[in-house]
Amino acid sequence: MRSCCSNPVFLLLMAFALQGCSFVRVAESPKFDKTLYESHTPRRLAIGRLQNLTTYKDADKLFRSALYGAFAPMNYEDVELGKVDGFVNARAMANNVTPAELNPWFIADPELADAVVFAEVKKISRFFLFFYSHLRADLDLSIVDSSTKKVFYENQFIVRDRTIEVPLSPLGIAKSIFSTLWHVRGDQTKTLIMESAEAVAEKFQSTINKSVSIDHSLAKLEINVPEKKILTEGDKIEIKLSGAPNWEASYSLGSIVQDQPMKESAAGTYSASYSIKQGDNSRFVFATVNLQNPDNPSEKTTYAADDQPLVIKSSPPPPYLVQSWRCRPGNEGICLAIEPEQATKAAADPSPMRFFVYRAQGRGKSLKKIGFSDTPEFEDLSAQVGVEYQYGVIAEDDAGNKSSLGPRVLITPHPSESASARR
Repeated sequence: MRSCCSNPVFLLLMAFALQGCSFVRVAESPKFDKTLYESHTPRRLAIGRLQNLTTYKDADKLFRSALYGAFAPMNYEDVELGKVDGFVNARAMANNVTPAELNPWFIADPELADAVVFAEVKKISRFFLFFYSHLRADLDLSIVDSSTKKVFYENQFIVRDRTIEVPLSPLGIAKSIFSTLWHVRGDQTKTLIMESAEAVAEKFQSTINKSVSIDHSLAKLEINVPEKKILTEGDKIEIKLSGAPNWEASYSLGSIVQDQPMKESAAGTYSASYSIKQGDNSRFVFATVNLQNPDNPSEKTTYAADDQPLVIKSSPPPPYLVQSWRCRPGNEGICLAIEPEQATKAAADPSPMRFFVYRAQGRGKSLKKIGFSDTPEFEDLSAQVGVEYQYGVIAEDDAGNKSSLGPRVLITPHPSESASARR
């Protein structure tokens, strides 16, 4: 049988397949102490000073900064690099040594963080040969539990960023050589370091998610709201869940809002807040939180604050008006009957209301508030027989939402009479 390599069609297809090919590969050999991690799950993570065993200047500083940025989205409580450096300097001074001479284990201290990342940058290499080039970074990394001074995670990473440019014509030779040579420039090395740091963080988190068993019975859901029975527009609902670290969390509030993302502010602590908007209404609603393992979506748990029902009312009541009137005994004022405007009567809120009554003497005058009533009746003791008045009503529900001013009506009281109000 003829070899594929001697087939010109195969070689041409390979040339097209490899044209402009660039890819990153990560080799690793992780070791993880599951028992130690579960018994001392870190909340605060610090990036210690790295050792640079390469000839690439500042490789340790670049890697350290990149690791700090790569671990940040994992939402462990960050310990700023400046704070770590200050801690190292203080410990070095206390031990009469320079920071470079300080035993790295002195940094693994609960006073600084629950766990500390240590690493050696062992190799930074660049290779170029006409149509092929690659960058390589080797990193030995370990994470130490501060309370026990034991390593719970260590890994050896080899990250390669390769590019292949196969010219398909004589004119493409110069372009291909330039492209592969450009790939090994200094800026691309910095990019490799960033990619390496992201790979380190991703692989670490993947190991945690696949290995650690979660006791969901220890989770705690907290709901904080203003101290009032009924929530209305502008009130804030704060939701906090303490559960499995580095999962994905979302919350729902019944039919008001569903599956909204929560932020992991610290390892295993998820939080979110929702401000009630006009139109949000529910007589009884419970906050629920879904927690899902990103590496195993079928592993999902729902927590419900069913012991803390919320009453939400943000829509204003419908307009009300004075529907009819009658004279009080002895013609000492009149009694007004208040009802929802006919067009919205079916939508009237059956919950307790307070009615604010406004009046003007004669037409075309500005209305002034003359009082309120907690029932749909109001006695205007100052109304005089034979005088024309205008009345308007604003209704307020038990959540403090107020209606618009209802239709104005005209009333001219007559002795010992009752009648419907005129618009």
